[in-house]
Amino acid sequence: LELSRTLSGEREGSLLSVADETVTGAGARLLSRRLAAPLTDAEKIRDRLDAVQFAFDDGAKCEEIRNALRGSPDLERALSRLAIGRGGPRDLAAVRDALTLANTLKAVLSQAASELPKDLVGAIEGLGAHDDVVDRLSQALAADLPIMVRDGGFVAGGYSSELDEVLQQRDDSRRLTTNLELRYREETG
Repeated sequence: LELSRTLSGEREGSLLSVADETVTGAGARLLSRRLAAPLTDAEKIRDRLDAVQFAFDDGAKCEEIRNALRGSPDLERALSRLAIGRGGPRDLAAVRDALTLANTLKAVLSQAASELPKDLVGAIEGLGAHDDVVDRLSQALAADLPIMVRDGGFVAGGYSSELDEVLQQRDDSRRLTTNLELRYREETG
């Protein structure tokens, strides 16, 4: 059927390549999974079709959601890396940014709550409330994040007084060592 790949193994030319107008990596993966394993429960099919019809009927709301999603980090991948212990500071920032976006999407969908189909009402409930996590990550992460944890400098100044003290001691020890080296050079010629 060439749903996700053609007979030659290419994505281009498959049903997925023609139908995929998603704006996020996670959306593309979800579409691929749904094509590979379609629903068989009639009620769930109707619920999904109602959600599609809502998006079709309210093009402005659909475009508002798509625009919000365009800025979405790939939360699924970031969480995967963090879960296996290979995540970095930028993955934490992706979690923060995705949860912030979840709040935005929840607000956008809630504006039309009375008209929403069952699947989208469930989506609002699934988005939850993450303000505490977002606030904590916003306070803890520095503005300019390195790729790897070992590069350091990803905790915002002022977040941890203990860490600030250790960093100050590190910086002071470098300065003291440099000053001591200069003094010895002058004394010994």
